Amino acid sequence: MLQQETQTVRDAALGPNEAGVGVIQQESSVNRSPVSGSGVIHYGIWILLAGVVTVFGCLGLGRFAMAMILPAMRTGLGLSYSELGLVVSAAFAGYLGSTVVNGFLAARYGSRLVITVSMFVVGLSMIMTGMAKGFGLAFAGQLLAGIGAGGSNVPVMGLVARWFAPSRRGMASGFMVSGSGIGLVMAGVVVPYLLKVYTDNGWRVSWFYLGIVVLAIGVLGAIVLRNSPEEMGLEPIGGPVVAPGSNGAPVLKWGEMYRLKILWHLGFIYFMFGFSYVTFTTFFASYLVNERGFTTTGAGQLWATAGLVSIVSGFIWGTVSDYVGRKWGLAMVYTLQAFSLALLALGSNNAFVYLATIVYALTIWSIPAIMAAASGDYVGGKQATAVLGLLTIFFGAGQMLSPSLSGVLIDYSKSFSTTFGISALACLLGAGGAMLLKKRV
Repeated sequence: MLQQETQTVRDAALGPNEAGVGVIQQESSVNRSPVSGSGVIHYGIWILLAGVVTVFGCLGLGRFAMAMILPAMRTGLGLSYSELGLVVSAAFAGYLGSTVVNGFLAARYGSRLVITVSMFVVGLSMIMTGMAKGFGLAFAGQLLAGIGAGGSNVPVMGLVARWFAPSRRGMASGFMVSGSGIGLVMAGVVVPYLLKVYTDNGWRVSWFYLGIVVLAIGVLGAIVLRNSPEEMGLEPIGGPVVAPGSNGAPVLKWGEMYRLKILWHLGFIYFMFGFSYVTFTTFFASYLVNERGFTTTGAGQLWATAGLVSIVSGFIWGTVSDYVGRKWGLAMVYTLQAFSLALLALGSNNAFVYLATIVYALTIWSIPAIMAAASGDYVGGKQATAVLGLLTIFFGAGQMLSPSLSGVLIDYSKSFSTTFGISALACLLGAGGAMLLKKRV
């Protein structure tokens, strides 16, 4: 039975151009109801927009605003870089633990419920972090924030596979992850302003204000999000798709997913992204201020610029992967990221910093977008959230390990060059892993 089920997965391509028949040809329609009413916007567009806002809240504010807050927070709490690395790793440990179960919870109870609860966890834990008096509460707050972020991001990205046909998944996933870039822009503008106005307590006020915004986004998601087009009598955008198990097609059991070699292969690739990107998103502002001589305002402006550029990154590369395949999309992105991180490690002037920042920003959200699309490509929309949750375990392990290691290296070497160099090497390993992907598995 497993062999038959695995064959179904083998016939699904990483991208429409990487395999003969592809997912759409394998799956016939379950629901032939109209795609949308006459003259009415397909509800999948509202799902996509709500997803962008959700990613903006749980990652853009819940996690990536952290890079702008951390320097002042470290000073305010008297933390070493090693302790700061542990606080950041706590967020990623929570994210990792959350993704182990939340993909399956979303498949069982519905993404809408899991996302709503998780967004409230993120918002409240950000406020909790702002109340910290020392290492302990900061660690606990970020641990809970990570749990909420995993419970929000994985299910909302999984909705792409339910609401969009395979030929549109890369584009839709790329559009959804733009929320992270919007968060970078807001953090780069708002946080330096709050730090300036509230001086010593600016980092606390930043956590409070951003946490309140995330809570509001949780309410919005509860109102707008829906679990699938079928429950609204619609077909996915891009054409009818049938989940495994419909019309006699086999469906993989949860335990059998872990036996698929391709998922372990993709997991290795995703691990390298988790390990490499978190160095940039966590220590970039500290690097600019402490090693490159930027002011806090100057660092915030460059961070906001990176965020503005990054908004299109997932859309561009997700769409590219729809045409050239997930394999080549991943390989190109990793190569550009390795180049950028190497410039930060080796660059001797700020011109290299600006170039590296722009190039990295143009690719930063693309790998999560491609992975979300690949999850749907392999097992269909219904189980995509669970598979993405499995892949995100590898991603979470990489981003949990990296900050602690980076913090120790920075304290020891008194420089950020070593940790950027190691991250560049991780990107090259990711590119090599992508090149070894087969067209059929």
